[in-house]
This record gives sequence, C-alpha cells and structure tokens, in this order.
Amino acid sequence: MCRRDRLLWAREMTTVLHLLAAIGIVFAINLMPAFGPPTWAVLVFVRFEWQDIPPAVLIAGGALAATAGRLMLAVGTRELGGRLSPERRANLEALGKTLSESKIGVVASLAVFVFSPLPSAQMFMAAGLADVPLVPVSGAFLIGRSVSYAIYVTAATAAEETVHRLLRQGHTSPVVIAIQLAGLALIVLMIKVDWIKIIDWTRARIARMRGEPAPPSIRPPNINLTEKRRR
Repeated sequence: MCRRDRLLWAREMTTVLHLLAAIGIVFAINLMPAFGPPTWAVLVFVRFEWQDIPPAVLIAGGALAATAGRLMLAVGTRELGGRLSPERRANLEALGKTLSESKIGVVASLAVFVFSPLPSAQMFMAAGLADVPLVPVSGAFLIGRSVSYAIYVTAATAAEETVHRLLRQGHTSPVVIAIQLAGLALIVLMIKVDWIKIIDWTRARIARMRGEPAPPSIRPPNINLTEKRRR
C-alpha cells in the first residue's frame, strides 16, 4: 500500500469513526426521558465539527439512531409500567387498545409522532405506558425526524451561532425546563386519569347519538380505579 492509499484509508476510517461517534451520541441522548439537548442541534453541531461526514449519511444515521433510542425508552417505560397496580395497568391498557383499534386513533397517533412539536421523549414514554404498538409510531417518528433533520442540516451554515447557543443554554433555559417539566407532569396525569371511565362515556354518547343502547363497560371485573382513589 502506497502512501497515498494509506492516507485515503486513514481519511475513510476517520469518517467512519466520526459517524459512529455521532450515532452513539444521538442514540444516548434519545434514551434520556427529559432534559436532553435537541437531536437536530447535535446533528448540526456534528456537521460543523466533522464535515467529512456526508450530509445524507449523517441525516439517515441520526434519524435511525434517534428512533432506536426513543424505541428503547418506550420499551423501558413499558417494563417499568409493569410495576404499577393492576388497576393502573388495566386502565392504561384500555387506552392503548382503544387507540389501536380505532382508525381515527391510529391516524391521530401516527400524525402526532410525525408532526408534533412536543418533546418526543414524553410521547414515547406515554406510548410505552399505554401499550400502544411501537413499530408504527417508531416508523412515523423516523419519517418525521428524517424530514426535519434534513431541513436543519441542510440549512446548517446559516444557523451555526443559534446551534452553539442552544447547546450551551439548552439545560438552563427556563422555557426548555418548563416544557420538559410539563411533559413529565402529563405522563403522571396520564397514569392518574380514569381512561376507562372516559372511554365508556364516549362510547355511550356515540351510541345514544345513533339511537342505540349503550355498550357494556370495558372495565374488567374487580377493577375500579375510582374506588381505589377514594380509599
């Protein structure tokens, strides 16, 4: 191997290492349930620092790594949800089943993961707790993030100062902290709400509008979240 070939090989290996490092960083960030820096800002920062990585490869690798990280976060949250009381688990499972079996619920869920500006960590945690099928929502998230990352990375040269400021202040900005805390509060609220009661009320109301008798409750026998809360 001549000197030129060795230099070319060294450059290629450096690019591969930079790409693997970027993917690892993005994956780790997306495992965080809250207070992680925006993935798009990290990718733009990588684009500035390691310009040897082709933009298309960086976008694809970043989107896949972010999706994998969020998927693992949802799976981990689902496992932790198994420690909830039987009443809470039945309540969340009813929510997930209703969303999964309703065409409107499926479309709305996928649209949220594609277009929502809300923190994705809390959305995946909610999906994990509600036992929503994770493959479709992960696919929707991958599509949405691929588009948004492409826009940010392509426009990176015009946003360098903004990105550096976001990375420096991302953990201390009052707005960012408030949004993350609000997302975590919504997760707690989601666990507390009696979704079975809401679903039963909605189904009964729809049946009355159609002139039909109210369907039976979906609440499992011996599961009463309201009585448990009173005790």
